[in-house]
Amino acid sequence: MKPRQSRWIKWQRGQALMEYWPTIPASIIIMLMASGIATWFNKSILRTVDYLNPTDLRCEEPVEEEEGPDTAYLDCYTIELVTNNYDEVNDQTTVGYKVTNGCDTDISHWVLGFPAGLVDKIVAASEKYEYGTDPKTGATGLKFDTPYGTGKPSKQTQSLNGLMLASRSLTASASDSRVVLLTLAGHYDWSITEVTIKAGTETYHSTITAPVAIRQGTDDECGLD
Repeated sequence: MKPRQSRWIKWQRGQALMEYWPTIPASIIIMLMASGIATWFNKSILRTVDYLNPTDLRCEEPVEEEEGPDTAYLDCYTIELVTNNYDEVNDQTTVGYKVTNGCDTDISHWVLGFPAGLVDKIVAASEKYEYGTDPKTGATGLKFDTPYGTGKPSKQTQSLNGLMLASRSLTASASDSRVVLLTLAGHYDWSITEVTIKAGTETYHSTITAPVAIRQGTDDECGLD
């Protein structure tokens, strides 16, 4: 049988509780403040790490790159990398692809395989583009749909004098081949990617080199030994 406690003992415990009761909220506040300070300290460390390790670099184990060709041959059409320049001052990379229509059938559009994660890095382009999967070719990437001419003079032009024929040919050849420029924020690793051309009812696929990821940082930049 549990012994009964005297009223004196109960009164003493109640008095002790009353004395310490005001300190309980203060203790909770102190613990919350300590937790907030710890959280602020951790965030400060993370911000410092982010500053010392810029997000423009990939600080991870390097992946072996599969270097692609500078020129893609798609039947009698070609796509050639003609510009690859990194501007250290502005931290921007400019790339240029020369697209040439050497066939009788005009190019309606072409697609450069491009990682979705880099689309928001494009700060300027010499031609209008859209990103996604082209339903006509099944290719995913940057789609450029400004058409290309063949540079082939018409029958009526061929029947004109030689001066007129030469003039028309020179004018047409200017639209037959042009360079598409892209400017991207940052510095990039390059690797092989797919390019696709749609001309008439035909679709042509090939591969070329292109920027595929933010540049892999050096050991010094990543703080590695």
